[in-house]
Amino acid sequence: MSTMSTVPGPAAQLIDACYAVKLLLCEQWDMTLGLSEDHVCSAVRALKICYAMRRPFFEMMDDACPH
Repeated sequence: MSTMSTVPGPAAQLIDACYAVKLLLCEQWDMTLGLSEDHVCSAVRALKICYAMRRPFFEMMDDACPH
């Protein structure tokens, strides 16, 4: 997750908060299974890919909808 120079809108804040919680759970899951992040079945890897693909949509929603 990258640091942003501006305060994210409510939609981006939502996905960021969910990502933070899910990241902890995925790290524990991978640790339980003995998987590293570069393993094809890693939950952390899948989460990071999904987050990178979906977050721009949440930013777009913040830009399109007045706060």
